[in-house]
Amino acid sequence: MFRSLFTLLLAVVFLGAAEHPRLFSRLGTPLYEADKAFLKIAKEVSLQTEIEAYHQYSEKSRSAGLEIESSELPEIDAIEAYHSSLRELQKKHDKVIASLQTRLLQAMDGGDYTTFLLMVESRLDPLFEDEIMKERSVLFYREHASSQENSYMQKMEAALHEMQETPEKSSIAADTLVLLTASWCRACKRAKAYLNANHIAFTEYDIETSGKGMQLYKKYKGHAIPMMIIGDEHHTGFDPAWIKERSAH
Repeated sequence: MFRSLFTLLLAVVFLGAAEHPRLFSRLGTPLYEADKAFLKIAKEVSLQTEIEAYHQYSEKSRSAGLEIESSELPEIDAIEAYHSSLRELQKKHDKVIASLQTRLLQAMDGGDYTTFLLMVESRLDPLFEDEIMKERSVLFYREHASSQENSYMQKMEAALHEMQETPEKSSIAADTLVLLTASWCRACKRAKAYLNANHIAFTEYDIETSGKGMQLYKKYKGHAIPMMIIGDEHHTGFDPAWIKERSAH
């Protein structure tokens, strides 16, 4: 049983050396790519210690993932441990991003266009996920940019205009239970079994194979699964009481 599961799970393994593991690539690859960008600007933004710590953990996690993919039949514990390391790496990533956002705000407050442009050229999208940060960055760019346009800032400005012109609509009905899962997650299987046994309707998204699932996982800053979502509320782990409280009306 486990052999067929692993065979299916590791079907993404390809011939030749891989730069990054393809196992859990939707979660892992952006974190490994961020490592490169962090290292390029670490000294200039005075975050060498924090970024070096991230780099070391990133390399350790990446090596573990590649080792799993090179194994003929890896243990499920090793797979789960690798996913746990990615969740921890995500937390470290978010802390570095928060520190960089602080530096970015300091640069704009101080009129430091050189540092601002350096961070823009890092093309770290999470730095500018917040609409307010986008607005401030575009305004600062327009106030200080030379005649030469920056393609990244142009795209950000266009995305900001589109966001402001198109009101965001919730993609989840208020009374719909969404369950974020992964094929290897034992707790997810128990959660689905309970929901089915109790005739509770739900929509499932696998965070590894569904773009929508990963989008929701990132939106709610997921750090573990299963994750339950009802409307704009979310809860990590499976808790029937949480569902009942939101259905009792």
